[in-house]
Amino acid sequence: MTEFLIGTLKVAAIIAAVCMIPTILRFVHFIIKRITLCVKLKARCRKNGCSLIPAHFMWPFGTKRGRRYDFYIEFPDAVYAVKLWNTRGVTEELTFTDDGYAHSRVYTRIPVFRMIFFWYPHDTKKYRLPQYELTRQATPVLLINPVPFEVYCPDDPSLHLPGSAGQVNGMHIFSLGTILNSREEEMANL
Repeated sequence: MTEFLIGTLKVAAIIAAVCMIPTILRFVHFIIKRITLCVKLKARCRKNGCSLIPAHFMWPFGTKRGRRYDFYIEFPDAVYAVKLWNTRGVTEELTFTDDGYAHSRVYTRIPVFRMIFFWYPHDTKKYRLPQYELTRQATPVLLINPVPFEVYCPDDPSLHLPGSAGQVNGMHIFSLGTILNSREEEMANL
């Protein structure tokens, strides 16, 4: 009888470990993206002669939660307060609305026939965009990382990340590619 219980517990442990693999992979993907963000931002700031000032100790791992900005980018003539907004990546669609909410829709691929996939929305969440606290005079920036599949904005319905930037809730929306590819003058003219 004890051998049966031990065998059942082993099978249950294996099933639990297999079920946790997608969650662990998503977490590892998030960590890799944020470390890449940190390295690229620091290198770009050194190259452009601006400074990156963390607002708290764990600034690379900031999320949409929290009340303060994660870091500041200081140019000689402008300061940007950056709040990091995390997404699941290319399987997520993000929609900002005029009333201060963000709707997140997550898709799953279902194989239909060989290499044809049907994208099925399975998880929709609604987030209230908080008013983040500015500790200094700066232009507020919302940095979306990892970049979702699509971003919809009320003032710019054709917003595509990476690429053009929009504005929502008083904050300018950027992706890492937008910040890294823009010149110092382009960001200073926001």
